[in-house]
Amino acid sequence: MYVYPDMAGQFHCRMCGACCRREWLVTVDEAAYNRNRRLFAAQGKLAEFNQAFQKLKGPTSPGEYACISKDAAGACWFLEADSLCRLHRLAGHEHLDSVCQTYPRYPMNSSRGTEITLCFSCPAVLDLVERTAPLQFLRVDEPPLKVGEDFVEHIFPRQKRKTDPLFYYFEIEQHFIDLLQCRSLSLTDRIVLLETTVAKISAAGGEDTLGQRLNGIFAENWRMLDQTGDFPPAAKVTAEIMTEHYLVNVVFKKIFYTYGLSTGLRILKKFHRFIRLSAVGAENNLAGARKAVAELEFRLGHQRSSLGKL
Repeated sequence: MYVYPDMAGQFHCRMCGACCRREWLVTVDEAAYNRNRRLFAAQGKLAEFNQAFQKLKGPTSPGEYACISKDAAGACWFLEADSLCRLHRLAGHEHLDSVCQTYPRYPMNSSRGTEITLCFSCPAVLDLVERTAPLQFLRVDEPPLKVGEDFVEHIFPRQKRKTDPLFYYFEIEQHFIDLLQCRSLSLTDRIVLLETTVAKISAAGGEDTLGQRLNGIFAENWRMLDQTGDFPPAAKVTAEIMTEHYLVNVVFKKIFYTYGLSTGLRILKKFHRFIRLSAVGAENNLAGARKAVAELEFRLGHQRSSLGKL
């Protein structure tokens, strides 16, 4: 089973090279390092290999053995003037490291199947979600796009204790997404309701009747939301709608499972505030929101230590 937001099935790489010009480091594992060394050695280009691939020094994360160098302008060593990858041309897609093969895809391994979404730091993805319709989540037997087996997250809630709210993670995630997409409230009010809900769920944690308590919390929210009435369809994309799409995607990326309910909420609130302030200060609010979303996604994916500075 594959679970994904509908926009993932519409993605096509535009070959714009934007991801190859970002300030992140593209790391490779030891196997990829040696594979590339053999490739360059066979072509008599070991000198270039030693310039293009730099072994990492000091503490590293698992799977990080070396990184690809940058040129003088800060772009990837292999990025050519036409925004295409010279290493891809030389050896093919399957030769590339897992980061380059996967981005902007974000595959997750879960107990309900393979879950796939996209990173909003990619301009092509931002164009896909610049729309008025809420994100819809699909479950199908075929993947919407090609993905490997290098999963970013592993989500198996039933391995938690039954008294732990995360045992019911998928139910909680769906409810959080429903709250964030309830446009009869302002996005700020939706965040407040989400905060109240997290507090209630956390307070119910540790109880044997947690499952029943969750059903009661969800039902109480829906009764309240039913009283807010219907909201007419949006006539155009706004900064708030763009922010909504991003926050929903962040929830689907399992931020509450990875960091826990309380920390996940704090991060989500910081994201909302950062985008809102960036949009207000921009000449074009939607353009400001897009820029802020791309920056946050970069930090979430590649500079997580900088999230606390928001």
